[in-house]
Amino acid sequence: MVTIIAEAGVNHNGSYDSAISLIDIAVNAGADAVKFQKRTIDLVYTQDFLDASRESPWGTTQREQKEGLEFGLNDYTEIDKYCKEKGIEWFASAWDLESQKFLQQFDLQHNKIASAMLVYEDLLKMVASEGRHTFISTGLSTLEDIDRAVNIFKDVLEDAKVYGYFTLDFVLMIEKLFKNIMPEINLYEKGAVTELNQDHNQDQNLSVLDLAKNHHLGVLINRPLNAIVDQQIRRLAEYEKEDEQKDDDKSANIEYWSDVHDSARGCQP
Repeated sequence: MVTIIAEAGVNHNGSYDSAISLIDIAVNAGADAVKFQKRTIDLVYTQDFLDASRESPWGTTQREQKEGLEFGLNDYTEIDKYCKEKGIEWFASAWDLESQKFLQQFDLQHNKIASAMLVYEDLLKMVASEGRHTFISTGLSTLEDIDRAVNIFKDVLEDAKVYGYFTLDFVLMIEKLFKNIMPEINLYEKGAVTELNQDHNQDQNLSVLDLAKNHHLGVLINRPLNAIVDQQIRRLAEYEKEDEQKDDDKSANIEYWSDVHDSARGCQP
């Protein structure tokens, strides 16, 4: 079975009415779920970053802009009620421990790890301990980051099942809507698109690339934040900023590539 998730994120711009409109669009499009984001601003971003200038409809600082995008308990309570009335699931990606605790107030079926949070081990452990089906994004991650995150879920949940491939149903659905599939290069490197399908209900003798070829789909490679240096592809995610603290200092807020990704990759609990 294919689950279609509509990404609302913070595209509501802090407007409850806009969020309701996004939910309605998701319902009308036939989506199974709509996903939002939840942050505790003072935990996700550094004070210096929040004090920096930024012109927006909410004010002249980064703090005012970030706070203007956030929903509180009343908003999410109404969103929860509205989604139940419309028969669509909702959930959110938490960017810090307090936000994950906040989401625990609702009877959500899924969790989501944002790619920027893949290295936040305490958050991964908290999410894994809930035992919910969890989607993990890997956009800004190294292969070591991905392996570490997967192992955390396996350590917390003895019966954890990790899926890193596309199913036949997914490819068939894509065929009806698009002409290409675009897995991230991480999946190529991990062998997830060349391994034979492991779903016992489907053809086990085909890989994602085989399925794409058989259904006349183009295959593109997506790897964000790469650079060409000396005629070689270099991962920007593997390069430390000069002022970045070492990995063993887990107490510090670390902001990665804020100009491009506009997020913090590490958080202070």
